[in-house]
Amino acid sequence: MAKQTVKKVNFRVYRGIRINGESIFPAKDKKKPVVISVRESLAKELANASKGEIVNDKATTQVKEPSDEDADLDAAFGTEGDE
Repeated sequence: MAKQTVKKVNFRVYRGIRINGESIFPAKDKKKPVVISVRESLAKELANASKGEIVNDKATTQVKEPSDEDADLDAAFGTEGDE
């Protein structure tokens, strides 16, 4: 089975979220927004939940990546948003 490439986008956080066991909150200083790099499907779900928006800005915060085992399971069975 071929490895699938995951498209990543930058996402500006407006409300608190939790990704891979890590809490991410918006910055108190409006001049320095929190921008993270996440999978496009997750970014769309977060945008629909009014947690932020997809932007072209450079990522300012690093997010823990899921383990290789989780990535292999997603590749084998798909993710919830894929149809």
